[in-house]
Amino acid sequence: MKQLQPWFLFSATAVALWATVNILDKLLVANYVKSKEARLFLDTSIGLIGVVAIYYFTPEIPIFMCFLGLISGALLCLFNYLYYKAIEVVNISTASLLLQIVPIITAVIGYLFFKETFELNIYFAILLILLGGIFFDFLNISMGNIPIFSRNKFHFFSFYMLPSVVILSIIYSIHKYMLQSIDIWSVFVWGRMGAFIPMGVMLLYDKKIRKDVESLLQNASAQTILMIVFVEWLNLTGIYFILCAFALGSLTLVTIVAGLQPVLIILLSFPVKITIKERNISKFFPKWKKLSLRGLATVLLCVGIIIIAFY
Repeated sequence: MKQLQPWFLFSATAVALWATVNILDKLLVANYVKSKEARLFLDTSIGLIGVVAIYYFTPEIPIFMCFLGLISGALLCLFNYLYYKAIEVVNISTASLLLQIVPIITAVIGYLFFKETFELNIYFAILLILLGGIFFDFLNISMGNIPIFSRNKFHFFSFYMLPSVVILSIIYSIHKYMLQSIDIWSVFVWGRMGAFIPMGVMLLYDKKIRKDVESLLQNASAQTILMIVFVEWLNLTGIYFILCAFALGSLTLVTIVAGLQPVLIILLSFPVKITIKERNISKFFPKWKKLSLRGLATVLLCVGIIIIAFY
């Protein structure tokens, strides 16, 4: 009997942590921090402070790997910035739908550069997961035209959401490449350093960002700051676990599982909405037709996940 693969456990844990981060951020942090740039600076600073002590215990690595680590971190910071900007214009469900393109891109990269090939049943599982994820996210978008394709938003999509998809695919690919020759902690440490660099430069040269950061630190309560730190540490833990997954598993399969984060956010948000915002559960139940279709999407996801988890 095949056993559950370790890479799957790491990847699934990272997804669960990131889904929790998104929900906590929306419920407890977003209302108190309006400036995305100030928030990014604080998050990257927390990450940098957290790896200072770890740096002295990591082995020496080639300069090229240091460079790649910095690049991956800087790209992650850029991805977060672009993604935040994108969801200011389109709803998060639409953004999640578009992020399902990432596993397709990484599957091509995995085949071309990492020589990743699988048995037929794995490709079938990948197809089930992609269809289930796309179907699930699409059902969460309000009926009618998808907002992203309206004329006044397509330009914004081209400059924010589409680059986000490409950048995230590149980040995952860099991580996989680095982990073939160096340890996980080195990738983690240099990535956090790289993430801080663009925000540090922006802080030096942009007066508005400096003003926003000063305002955040002066006006936010100690409880808000502690919550931001806690949420970011959960995020960093998720990054560490996804690196563990890339070290053990293939680029294609790990990315497929990581792409399920939006689905998990939707599933976790449902009981939260009922508990916090509305006591009457009937107001949150979708129509039976929509509920049955979402059930079908969930079945597709579960079957695909079970197949690759025991691959």
